[in-house]
Amino acid sequence: MLLINRWPKVSDFELPSKTVTDLMNLLKEPFEDEAATQRAWQELGIALIVIGPNDSLSTLEAFSDRMVEQIRFALQYPETEDALSEDYQLVLAITSDNGGGFYLLIHRESPVLEELKHG
Repeated sequence: MLLINRWPKVSDFELPSKTVTDLMNLLKEPFEDEAATQRAWQELGIALIVIGPNDSLSTLEAFSDRMVEQIRFALQYPETEDALSEDYQLVLAITSDNGGGFYLLIHRESPVLEELKHG
């Protein structure tokens, strides 16, 4: 599990290159260019949470109860949801009136997925 509180770099991820390319393209999509994307991430406090196929329920202990509840919210009430390669999905949750929130990149076979959706 990984929490990134800034505009991510390709080198931040240990994911298949196609997944990273798809991810970065989707993250930039709502904005004019990468510079505008970076500004928005900084100004709005956007974050990215990555949950991989090997993360376990004990991995959730690294997050505060509030963050776990926000992840659950994102899965139950996504603003957008996009399928990526290698069985990943990207979920956007808007959590503030100014448009701030976070992206959740989660592997569809992660053992924590069911726990987060229903736990």
